[in-house]
Amino acid sequence: MDRLSGKTAIITGGASGIGAATVRHFVAEGARVIIADAQEEKGQKLAAELGDAAAFQRVDVTQEEDIREVVDGCVERWGQLDCIFNNAGFGGALGSIETTTVEEFDITFDVLLKGVFLGIKHAARVMRPQNSGVILNTASVAGLKTGESPHLYSVAKAAVIHLTRSVALELGEHGIRVNCICPGIVATPLAAGSPKVGQEALDKLAKGLARAQALGRVGQPEDIARAALWLASDEAEWITGHAQVVDGGAFAGRPWHRQAEWITADRPSEALSPGGSLAHGEIGLDSCGRENFHDLWNPALRHHRGGPKRGWPMSGTEMDLLLERAAISDVVYAYATGLDRRDWALYRSIFTDSIEMEFSTAGIRSGTYSADKWARNAERLFAGFSATQHTSTNHVHQINGDEATCVSNMQAEHFVARLDDEGPAEGQDRWTLGGYYVNELVRQSDGWKLTKVALNVTWRFGNPEVPLIAARRGRALSSDS
Repeated sequence: MDRLSGKTAIITGGASGIGAATVRHFVAEGARVIIADAQEEKGQKLAAELGDAAAFQRVDVTQEEDIREVVDGCVERWGQLDCIFNNAGFGGALGSIETTTVEEFDITFDVLLKGVFLGIKHAARVMRPQNSGVILNTASVAGLKTGESPHLYSVAKAAVIHLTRSVALELGEHGIRVNCICPGIVATPLAAGSPKVGQEALDKLAKGLARAQALGRVGQPEDIARAALWLASDEAEWITGHAQVVDGGAFAGRPWHRQAEWITADRPSEALSPGGSLAHGEIGLDSCGRENFHDLWNPALRHHRGGPKRGWPMSGTEMDLLLERAAISDVVYAYATGLDRRDWALYRSIFTDSIEMEFSTAGIRSGTYSADKWARNAERLFAGFSATQHTSTNHVHQINGDEATCVSNMQAEHFVARLDDEGPAEGQDRWTLGGYYVNELVRQSDGWKLTKVALNVTWRFGNPEVPLIAARRGRALSSDS
């Protein structure tokens, strides 16, 4: 393992997280590394673990003299500087733009942008006479699109990407490559909100955010370290000015399981062809907007007014609460999904043994049912619809121990096709209603279950005969079987 044999490197923020993982990978591949960090105890411990191949130097990346000294120290110690990884960072200022202070602005940009600038400046000073070298910077996917992190963090990381590309054009003429890495969500103390956070909190963070990733897990420091190792090695000798995204596919878009049902559902293509018809039971559409509640798990967007202004602010208790809310929303989502997909096993699984149904619309009888009976009734009714679409959005939760209430907006569209000259005329084949659900849930050994569903209908549109036609068809189909 000698991809960096004979090379020397400086890694800022090298005492923990991505930095520490990169230090270990560089040393394992033959490099000698200076761990540049303000965390003295962690840095000294890591250097002692790695022996003569590593040394620690306390560095505040916002101070030019500290950067000058660590660069000069590397050259004095080992005769050259082959790579600098400007990696030190933190979460930066949080909150709305009008509550952000100038002091918070200054410290955010001092660490996240000026620290990178100083590292590039002084590395270039010694690399230019060598006519060789690699400069790596930690940016972020937050620098490529907004809405992923706080304002100033996003802006600073966008500036790092632009600075990387601009400087690459200057230093490339001297054999120096300049690239940056754009990590997605990585399970580090930075993401969890404190440099002292334990592994249990990191594991909880990773579990909660995994569903947002196309590959089904959040990043680990080693994922970023391997990218840095490759960019620092001669294997990447023709790569410069590049922003390397390493994010498990998050920047590419929503994972498949979070996309709308009309995109992901398997069905015959002729069902949607011009002039085609919808066969009975062929399509169940679903646009419940799963992202509406799973995006609660973006910790960078959660800020409690009056709370801490730097670092991710979520405590373990807050993480638990968000997981509970997501689990409750999953049950409400499954209520709509079960109906639209005609997945009656899923639909039955979300209820307690006895379920109270309360409806403010004609044609549906309120009352208390066994879950099995209610699911059979729903199956018989929905067998008569050609297609349905239930939308549930803007979930508001109230949790009290093992009981919870979830209020959500709803819209439901029902369609019955004209079959064998029987059924509604063209233009009279749909019935849509809207309003809101008040769902009551209890926690059981196998998760949250619905114990009451109250549907409050506030508007209706279309042909009110549609559900009656569906009911007749459903009864006919049931008797045929």
